[in-house]
Amino acid sequence: MKLRSLWRASFIFIIAVCGQVNSQCDVWSTLPLGALGREIYGTFPSAYDSIVQASLPQTPNGLMAFNAEFGAMFSPVFQTGAGFVLRLAVALSDWTTSWSALSGIKAGFDSMDPRSGYMASMSPPGLVLSNSSAAFYGAVFLGDACSGLAFAVTASNSTVYAAAMASMSNVSLAVSYLLAQAPTLEASQNLSTARLLAVARSFIVCGHLVGNNASIAAGRAIIDVVRPFDGVLLELNGHDTSYQAASLNRFLDFIESDLRFGRGTLACNLVL
Repeated sequence: MKLRSLWRASFIFIIAVCGQVNSQCDVWSTLPLGALGREIYGTFPSAYDSIVQASLPQTPNGLMAFNAEFGAMFSPVFQTGAGFVLRLAVALSDWTTSWSALSGIKAGFDSMDPRSGYMASMSPPGLVLSNSSAAFYGAVFLGDACSGLAFAVTASNSTVYAAAMASMSNVSLAVSYLLAQAPTLEASQNLSTARLLAVARSFIVCGHLVGNNASIAAGRAIIDVVRPFDGVLLELNGHDTSYQAASLNRFLDFIESDLRFGRGTLACNLVL
């Protein structure tokens, strides 16, 4: 139910945005992104409620999913989803849910080394987690977190706004760490378009959020490699509709980020 609701909301957003596109790329700079969010997500209150109930932190310290079951931070990747809920909650001015989602993001950042930006993940018994895998899990969390924080830094609620702004130093540190890992990340995920786009998402959305042009460029370089000229995003050199949907959801993040922070050139090129 959670995934069906998530995809439905995402694809409705894509349709709404694409429906306003014409041949002039500067149209992107005038789209009312926040209003679109309120209109779309507010139209499906049951979908919103199901996503919120499935994705909010389950413990007072903000732990989510398997981290909550484990009773400690096993991996920041299990905090993924807090950013998506934050994005929806801010669009709907649901400040109680926004604050809860921010606690999930904070818990993820609390796992980060305050000097290097490394976000540690534990390994299941008998397995050794590679540095590239740890970096990838951190990137997945970071991309989701930044997509929510991008909305929260424009919130009219002063408490939510202040909490989001307080996260910017963590975002900057994490982005610097991921940039240092970029070659390893790309090489280790080169057969998975969905995973490469998840990495690109963290670079682009977080880069826009903290004004890191090198991060934005790194994300766009990945997109140039995986861009689907025939409409198909290959996964392990083959076709897979589930991963196609996951990859399209990443493109939605790029479009949103470009509309919010950029001039819309990336968004225009991705859709037209």
